[in-house]
Amino acid sequence: MNFHSSLARTALSFVCLSAASLIAPSVFAERALPEVERLKSSPVLQHLKPNPFSAPPSTAPEQTVAQMYLPDGFRAELIVAEPDLHQPVAFAIDERGRIWVAEAYSYPQKQPEGKGLDKEPLRRRLAGLELAVNACGRTPMPASWKSTSAKLYENRDPRVQRQAERLAAVFGDDSMFPRLRSILADPKAAAATRQHAFNMLSKAPDRGALPVFLGLLDDAKFRAPAINLLARFDSAQIPTALLTRYETFSAPERMAALNTLMSRATFALPLLDAVAGGQLKREQLTAFHVRQLTELKNTEVDKRVTTTWGRIQQTPAEKQSLMESLEKNFSEAPLWAYESSAGRQHFQKLCSQCHRLGNDGVRLGPELTGAGKHGIRYYLENTIDPNTVIGTDFQMTTVETRGGDVLSGLIVNETPGAVTIRTTVGETVVTKADIATRETSENSLMPEGLLESLSAREQIELLKFLTSN
Repeated sequence: MNFHSSLARTALSFVCLSAASLIAPSVFAERALPEVERLKSSPVLQHLKPNPFSAPPSTAPEQTVAQMYLPDGFRAELIVAEPDLHQPVAFAIDERGRIWVAEAYSYPQKQPEGKGLDKEPLRRRLAGLELAVNACGRTPMPASWKSTSAKLYENRDPRVQRQAERLAAVFGDDSMFPRLRSILADPKAAAATRQHAFNMLSKAPDRGALPVFLGLLDDAKFRAPAINLLARFDSAQIPTALLTRYETFSAPERMAALNTLMSRATFALPLLDAVAGGQLKREQLTAFHVRQLTELKNTEVDKRVTTTWGRIQQTPAEKQSLMESLEKNFSEAPLWAYESSAGRQHFQKLCSQCHRLGNDGVRLGPELTGAGKHGIRYYLENTIDPNTVIGTDFQMTTVETRGGDVLSGLIVNETPGAVTIRTTVGETVVTKADIATRETSENSLMPEGLLESLSAREQIELLKFLTSN
């Protein structure tokens, strides 16, 4: 018998298999009419359209869906069919609405050892396993992984190798770390191969990769993401490496370096030492940065900040006065004399690490594309006094793992066993068992004092760019 399978869904997320996957086409031709009537009384088969019996139904997926009988108000939509789906034996829908399908390629015949896995099914199986574990964060290594992975790492298909390495990063398999470190540290290696190695090592619990990441500070292709990634590691080498190279960094890289240096008190103190000793000009740290330092809630950091900058808090009246002043300046300014391109550069420097506008930036905070319709007041209120109204979706959460990694960002998904944190680098899944401390800030993700880092002209250029999009 030739069974045909296609997966369909209704408007109410009702999922069913096609008629032909439930009963063989030849059944209708071989059974007498009374038997067909009996089959139609089945709770499953009663929802199928009557078969014409003159010929087997078409095996085309679209026609199979068209032959389904659906109650009023329902509709069936084809999601996947052969050859993308092969011999499904079970399916389920999870709490996020995703459909998981189990396929048995050799069912019902057991294949000889080594004969049942060709390249395509192997990649599909690995892809399914990868989807399953990605949402779970750090996952205990299966008992058979060590013996199986050695063959996968040496597979002649590079796609299989990369799938196996992505799984190894989730399982904490350190056997592949040395090879990935060597690839990433080699500037002559293929760009795609190095990028894959960087992605894997940035996700894996590999403390030994720190020297390689520090070396990437001298590699223009990887410098910016490496600077952001260094915030995860608590090492005295990091502030030294960033401060000695600071003057050679581009403006966005300097912003990223300051954010990393202000992510931990152990990094902030060397930063403040550099300011006090003249290695870093005091003007490099704006009120925006100084407020970030006070968010560390470290006694020694607060003491040095107060000694260098004095009081930085603004009263509600001062904030209101500043908003009115900037709104007046913007309204009276001849905007034709201010370049939007300059405003875009200010956006890329100050805002793009958390906000997306058009093709620029990262969507960590609210999407700003089209937000210009809200007018100048919308931007002034959210930059000068961002803590007046804080959406729960945009409260910063800081997680420290038992291995010492620190991640700060937004919680975008949480399951009983793991949380997914969106940072400026990307999304990271952390198992709850691996979390040592977790703290949600009462303040907005947007720090105060952002506009104070700009001159009066630069403020108008930025505001013109924001309100015109």
